[in-house]
Amino acid sequence: MAKVTGTAVLLIRTSQGKDNPPRRFEVPAGLTIQEVLLSIQLPTNQPLIALVNGSTAEMTYVLQPGDRVDLLPQIAGG
Repeated sequence: MAKVTGTAVLLIRTSQGKDNPPRRFEVPAGLTIQEVLLSIQLPTNQPLIALVNGSTAEMTYVLQPGDRVDLLPQIAGG
């Protein structure tokens, strides 16, 4: 298997608004989104929606060089 080199950008949004910019991490490609969350010590029990390059993705998605990952909190309504 070829070794993946490069980085991906991970943006974590906890809420919207200009006073709450997303937290930005540059992370190594070749890891899953779940592995990255564990490495930056982000609680994994909070339900999140992952978007990779604008499309929904599973937490098991393996990051590729140049990927942009947005993590958004799940919102429930009634």
